Amino acid sequence: MTLLFFLGKWKLEKHGPINSFLQSEVLAELELDEQFGLRNAARLYLDNHYLEFRKDTVFWKDVESGEKGVVEKSGKWHLIGDTLIIMDYEKTVTSKYLITKDGEDGFSQRDIYPRGISKSPVIYSRTKE
Repeated sequence: MTLLFFLGKWKLEKHGPINSFLQSEVLAELELDEQFGLRNAARLYLDNHYLEFRKDTVFWKDVESGEKGVVEKSGKWHLIGDTLIIMDYEKTVTSKYLITKDGEDGFSQRDIYPRGISKSPVIYSRTKE
């Protein structure tokens, strides 16, 4: 996979970890108002999230707690083999993702944690904008 493949804008098609959480017993056991708040935050994220790769900077929308809601984010990005690395400009956070290409117009990513790799993929498709 090359850097050129990622250049452009990508929309979120499926977020396995969020979908799993929304169907989990953990969520079902919470108070109704907590369930409602978490479901709303998840819906905001799913409806607004995208990735836009330009040169060495990536832009995206995220959801933050409290009054902030949906926020614009940016960070430095690069590839090492099949690993996408994103360094958030606002926070001292570096995220790593295992990337799998899904044809010419899509890719999936799995979060890489210190103790392993996420089982659920996050799937993106290239936008036509």
